[in-house]
Amino acid sequence: QLKNASGPVNDHCDFLFSLWDSLANLTGQIGTTQAKPDIAVSNGFFTVQLDFGASAFGGEARWLEIAVRCPAGSGSFVTLTPPEPVV
Repeated sequence: QLKNASGPVNDHCDFLFSLWDSLANLTGQIGTTQAKPDIAVSNGFFTVQLDFGASAFGGEARWLEIAVRCPAGSGSFVTLTPPEPVV
């Protein structure tokens, strides 16, 4: 759930998603960073489709790094921490 100082976000936001094979210093990016602009966020929830390719998931551990800026098109991206484990 995406939150800010006021609570769950209700806005349109821009997102950047990147997939990593190591949590330590996020080394070994898999595929390219995927930009998802102007995504509706309601009560902190949102849905996007990501495709890092068929070879991205072969049973090894993976982590998803997410950066966001709200409202869409304004300011700098903020990287959310920690990266999300992909299970």
